[in-house]
Amino acid sequence: MGDALANPKSGPVLREQLESQSGAADELSGILPDGVPMETLLNSLPLGQMSMIAGDAFTPGMLDDTIELANSDQE
Repeated sequence: MGDALANPKSGPVLREQLESQSGAADELSGILPDGVPMETLLNSLPLGQMSMIAGDAFTPGMLDDTIELANSDQE
């Protein structure tokens, strides 16, 4: 997930999706120690795990779209 967030093509799209799903982020933040940012957890997750963890907030189709975008020649 960290590589996808750092990618100049997929990163902004992923961040927008994550921000729109703040409820899911709030649930995940409950497992983090105090002071540890959510991005630390997200960076360590394999991208494929996001659809299993986030459910409807990040579907397998969204995962496919993110991978395609990251690998595209689009600017």
